[in-house]
Amino acid sequence: MSVLQLTLLLSLTIALTPAERTEGIKYEQNWKVSTSTWEKSIVAESKEYNSMVCSLKCHNSNKLCNSFHFDKESNTCVLANIKFMEDIQEEESMLVFLKADACLGYEPDKNETVFLVGDGSNNRAQSYPFEFPLPTGFSVFRQGGVALLNGIIYIYNSFTHKCFSNVGGNWELLTKCVNRQRQYASMTTVGNYIMIFGGSLGSNTFFNTIERFDGVTWTTLANGLTYARVAHCNVAISSTEVLVIGGYHTPYNYTTYISAMEKYDINGNHIETLPSMELARAISGCAVYNNEVYVTGGLSSTYRTGMSSVEVYNIQAKQWRAANNMKRVRWGHDLHVFNGKLRVFGGGDAVAKISMEEFDGINWIEDNTNLSKPFYRGGSIVIPLN
Repeated sequence: MSVLQLTLLLSLTIALTPAERTEGIKYEQNWKVSTSTWEKSIVAESKEYNSMVCSLKCHNSNKLCNSFHFDKESNTCVLANIKFMEDIQEEESMLVFLKADACLGYEPDKNETVFLVGDGSNNRAQSYPFEFPLPTGFSVFRQGGVALLNGIIYIYNSFTHKCFSNVGGNWELLTKCVNRQRQYASMTTVGNYIMIFGGSLGSNTFFNTIERFDGVTWTTLANGLTYARVAHCNVAISSTEVLVIGGYHTPYNYTTYISAMEKYDINGNHIETLPSMELARAISGCAVYNNEVYVTGGLSSTYRTGMSSVEVYNIQAKQWRAANNMKRVRWGHDLHVFNGKLRVFGGGDAVAKISMEEFDGINWIEDNTNLSKPFYRGGSIVIPLN
């Protein structure tokens, strides 16, 4: 092996004894190790989907692995167990970067990462808490959608009207994309399809159309929404049904907020108009949790500077109720069930855009860690790591 500069992530969750620390098990950043030591320290090599999976394989090997290298060009994951660091000559060394907290705190029931692409310039893509290969070349991203279908991530950038997919950790530009350019639509996975609803093109063109993607082709359905919507949200409640919630309605004027919630099937048929929310909301977050639909924050005609309030819809009882407010006022955020709990990501003012909150069943608790980049009016998905 030639002298290389490798990026290695240390994946340790076991408390280290002082003796182990002095022997160099807990490494610092930018140490040097010889290529021969690295080759002698390798314990396993395999083809993996991405660097997150490689990191978890190192974690799950317990003491057999304390570092790894993932080659994204060949999708090769190499696990190693380095016993010591060396004082060697520069020409005989390779640079080793060990990030000691890469997977600290990992637990078997907490094995998800969230991938987010926020509205704006300078590539607002990020992942939390585990590393995920990020797309490049997004000079500007505007909300179209992010969805996961059959293990493949799809991104629709409505600003450039281009679609991307992630297969094996590599991003590819797709030749086929959403038929109609539509900004601030809602996009989600429903069963074996990705569906995109409504949206706009400028301030004077709002759409009520629905498109469906089967993994190969986007098809504009014959049926559409009962009326045009933009800045709404949607959640799948089964493999064939989806709810479309809130948003704006009237072109030219973004003050016509919607409180209505409607149910559609995968063919775009309007199944049912359900009870409306207490407050009409746009650019809010929504998710299904414990057979109930949670709708968080957003803007309304009454609260034009954002809300922290939360409404909950019981699917079986067909009734809305109020839940405790979030800690922060948020709009343009996303809401997901993440490692078994509701978690809100970003949105709102400059501080809120990099913050997160988790719902403990009663109260919202603000996380003591932040996102690496602001997240606002974008798209996001939760990715299982196994």
